[in-house]
Amino acid sequence: MDGTTSSVKKGETLEDTVAVMAGYADAVVLRHPEPSAVARAAQHCRKPMINAGDGVGEHPTQALLDIFTIREEIGTVCGHFVVTPQVMTRAKKKMVVMHPLPRNFEISPEFDTDPRAAYFRQAECGVYVRMALLAMVFGRC
Repeated sequence: MDGTTSSVKKGETLEDTVAVMAGYADAVVLRHPEPSAVARAAQHCRKPMINAGDGVGEHPTQALLDIFTIREEIGTVCGHFVVTPQVMTRAKKKMVVMHPLPRNFEISPEFDTDPRAAYFRQAECGVYVRMALLAMVFGRC
């Protein structure tokens, strides 16, 4: 839903909008620019609510898909470490470069064909992780 084309533009509150949306679906996924908006809206929602980001709490499911991608790419997260500029100078062939995208100026497109470039596979894993999250919310797993 886009706030510029919804009833929000006509003055409808976030709480009322969420209450209406809850009547249309089995769950509500909300992303909002205002910090704590999702928590506030959840108090007025009779359906499960998934936080898709609010204010500085952007992409709360990103950590889930990151750990899932690491496990898919490497097999485990035990004993691994955070990549720093120092580590990159000694990068091994069996490492992966993950990024939530957009890449902006952080990753050169020339790196995309390197097998260690996992960011597009990571984005695909995000679909599976979020599907699993919805299945858990609906008690189907």
